[in-house]
Amino acid sequence: MLETIAPEADEDYDSINLMQLIESAIAALPARQRSFLLLTATGLHANEIGDHLGVAANKFHVHLHRARARLQKALEAEGG
Repeated sequence: MLETIAPEADEDYDSINLMQLIESAIAALPARQRSFLLLTATGLHANEIGDHLGVAANKFHVHLHRARARLQKALEAEGG
């Protein structure tokens, strides 16, 4: 995804660095948490993702919250 972006200014370079940091932090998540996070980004609803991953919709929200919290913690640790 990042290969198609060519930096034209310092802001672009900083944006690319941030994107790389985010991609790295997402890749470091446990597979299940990564699944919840990435499937949410596709626009699927909680019920659809829950069905796909075999969890009830209310449990989906718990898993998603934990994935987001772990991602935020990882980004803060990297200074992002």
